[in-house]
Amino acid sequence: MPRISVILPCHNGGHTIDEALQSLVSQTYRDLEILVRDDGSDDDSSRIIRQHAEKDSRIKLSSSPKSGIVASMNSLIDEASGEFIARMDADDIAHPTRLGRQLDLMVSNPRVAVAGSWVRTFGYRNETWHCSPYDNKIKNQLMLGVTPLCHPTWLVRAETYQATRYDKAYEYIEDREWLTRVFYTYPSLEFSAVPEVLLHYRTHDKSITANHAALQKQKTEGIVRTLLLKLGVVLPDELMDFHLFLCGLHDRAPAAGSFFKNMSALHASLQNRLQDEHKIVALRALECARRLKLDTNDIENMRIELGVSDFWKK
Repeated sequence: MPRISVILPCHNGGHTIDEALQSLVSQTYRDLEILVRDDGSDDDSSRIIRQHAEKDSRIKLSSSPKSGIVASMNSLIDEASGEFIARMDADDIAHPTRLGRQLDLMVSNPRVAVAGSWVRTFGYRNETWHCSPYDNKIKNQLMLGVTPLCHPTWLVRAETYQATRYDKAYEYIEDREWLTRVFYTYPSLEFSAVPEVLLHYRTHDKSITANHAALQKQKTEGIVRTLLLKLGVVLPDELMDFHLFLCGLHDRAPAAGSFFKNMSALHASLQNRLQDEHKIVALRALECARRLKLDTNDIENMRIELGVSDFWKK
């Protein structure tokens, strides 16, 4: 039985799947299986995958009528036999040491259930995403409705995936909802990331985020509300609206006179449930206050009250 199972859903990935598979078979860590699900492709994806499988027996191809990424990933989790399950997309490229470096992190810290890594994008955008290695910081980012670990970088303990599957109702933000659900269902489990670029992430001018932005926003609001409820944080309507504004989910800015009062009350409500030692929520509030061009003296007083030592800290 391989120690790591890589799950790779593919729909019409004929132009990119060759590079993705080559990056996996070239991993310095060798004890793995590569499970590829052809999700109803009508290009030459299957042919290319079969060619790779003929050269490397670790690659196993299954096919189905098009059912979407969530159904494909859940099926691949069923097929996986490894102690750890790694995510990969058909248009991304893994660094040769990716799986080995992530496995080292998880073996050294048995509490970590999901490990990501830094990401360098290419294609339509070229930038580096610095995912945090700190569990507390990652969980506070989830409270702001963001996805703090890039999905195709994940290495997950198999028992965590077996206990918590992806939810079809959240397709296109299934990773955000899954991480959030693991967070509140298994609070003792931790999230982390290797602070190195271990994945090259292909970007497109017409991304899922752009095409489904309105629906993502609506469902993310539900995810945030559920998370706060599960953590035992009950906010009055005005304070909930303020928090959703900080999350970027409500467009209407709060009145200048109520901004700092709401921030103090929100800070007190949240820190009783999850200590924000990295000041993620506080920094977001300060950035919003600066963007709204509120009084600089009031912003400085709030910075001191919230204990943010460096306003520009990211």
